[in-house]
Amino acid sequence: MDPQPNIQALDRDALLLSLAPLVAVPRFKALPADDREGGHRFLVARDGTYIEVTRPWLYAIGRIALGTHPAPFGDVQEKVELRCGAIPKRLLEDFLVLARKACPNETAAAFVWNYLYNEWRLVETALSANREHVTYSRSVRVSDDEVLVVDIHSHGAAPAFFSATDDRDDANGVKVAIVIGSLDGTDGFDIKARLCFFGVHVELNDLC
Repeated sequence: MDPQPNIQALDRDALLLSLAPLVAVPRFKALPADDREGGHRFLVARDGTYIEVTRPWLYAIGRIALGTHPAPFGDVQEKVELRCGAIPKRLLEDFLVLARKACPNETAAAFVWNYLYNEWRLVETALSANREHVTYSRSVRVSDDEVLVVDIHSHGAAPAFFSATDDRDDANGVKVAIVIGSLDGTDGFDIKARLCFFGVHVELNDLC
């Protein structure tokens, strides 16, 4: 007698595939658009596997695995489109005020974007901090029309860089990560910024 199929397991697999579809990139036609309002899907292309992310504030494609040999599929190009536009300079300036006040300790904040009205606001997120570490809230309250876009923290007098802890924190998120450092002077500082989506990191040099 054949074993009965595990319906529950099959349903879970179907659910996972609906949340993160796997798509073979067409070789002779255009890649069909993702008709969901937001989410991500995996694209299997000639030279490897890519992840495509769609958010109200972002559209991005990044390669997550290099193929060991050419697959019989089409090509796809890596791409980053910040649908929210440039990060407002005034928010960076407002955070600089907070960071200088906290120096030599670190501090943290988030930049939230209202995509209905194209408005931004800064939310302080630091819970505790010292000269080498900051603990911050990962649950920022937003309205139905808002999304968290930027995760920003300072390094006090130390230079700006992304640490191994930052890499772990950014591994599974979709956000712009910014670090500001060298704040022990009167006016000077340095800054590092990158787009993070599911382990893909793209430097945002126009913020630096």
